Formats: sequence, structure tokens, C-alpha cells
Amino acid sequence: MNFLKAIISRFKKNKDLYQIAEYLADEFYKLRNDWYNNCLKFIEQNLIKEDPNVNIDLKPLSGIADLSIKAYQIYLASFFIKKNNYVPQKLHQSFIVLLTILVTGDEEYSNIVEKYKIYDKSDYSRHVGELTGSISEYLIGHPNGLIITSLSPFVKELIIYNQAIVASAFGDMQTVNKIFTSIKEYYNSKQIKIKSND
Repeated sequence: MNFLKAIISRFKKNKDLYQIAEYLADEFYKLRNDWYNNCLKFIEQNLIKEDPNVNIDLKPLSGIADLSIKAYQIYLASFFIKKNNYVPQKLHQSFIVLLTILVTGDEEYSNIVEKYKIYDKSDYSRHVGELTGSISEYLIGHPNGLIITSLSPFVKELIIYNQAIVASAFGDMQTVNKIFTSIKEYYNSKQIKIKSND
């Protein structure tokens, strides 16, 4: 994969964009694991307690679930970066390739690109089904309607926090503040207590 090495080399010369990509990769890792763990807690507290006979293996994030969440995070970042013109148009695709490499490493790169294409060619409801279906498949070996339906509301949270990370990486604190204001308004309207990221 010589073209991957060429892209890394190209962006190492542009330290600002390379550091932003590294920051995004690190923050996406933390978000991915936190988000997945919140999904597991919900499954444990709601689905398993309701039906002790349900056979769900609450294992650490890996496999198809990890791959699917990574691809979705990169898809969301690409869309949000382009929408807000954070990276010059001529560098956008290369920057996303760099981000993908930093998030996944060489060994997963082609698999992530395939998952990314699924997200890129579909709508939000398909995104939700793809993402939650992959988690269900990882946990119990096949897509399960109850898990998919239960985890669907969590996808919105992943999107919002992913956007906040991207905006923050590019120093767009005005957008970050708007995102967190909308999060608080949403949760206040639902009377749900959220954790503070201060």
C-alpha cells in the first residue's frame, strides 16, 4: 500500500493537518469505546434483566462492531468537514484517507473503505440499521431486531459527539457551543441527565 505511505508523508509536511488528523483519531477512539460501553450498559440494564434467557455476550469492542463504528465515524467526519469547509476542497479526499489510516491502520484500511461506501450511498435509517446490526451480529452472532431497535436512539448521540470532536479539532468553538447547546436542549426536553464533558 505505497499510496498510503505517500499520503502520510505528504501530510507530515503539513503539520497542522497531520496533527488534526492525529487528534481526531485519538478522540474517535475514546468516543467509540465510551459509546459502545454505554450501549452495553443499556443492554445489560434493560434487555438482559428483562429476559435472563437472552444470550448476549457483553464483550469488549472488537471485530465487526469496531469496524462498523470506525467507518461511520470517518463517514460522519468527512461529511462534516466538507460541509464546514474545514479542509481545502483539493485536500479533502487525501485528508480523509489519512484520517482513515490513523483510525484503522493499514490492515483494516480496505475493509473500512467498503463499509464507508455503504454509509455513503444510503440514508440515515440505513446507517442506523447497518451500525446497530453490526453490533448485534458481534454480540450474538446475527442481527437481532430487539437489539437494533434498542440501540437506534444511541446513534444520534454518536453523531452529535462526533461532530463536536471534528469542530473542536479545527478550532470551531462556535459550532461546538451550538452543538452542546442543542444537546442540552434535547436532553432537557426529554428530562434526561447527561454527563458533562468538562
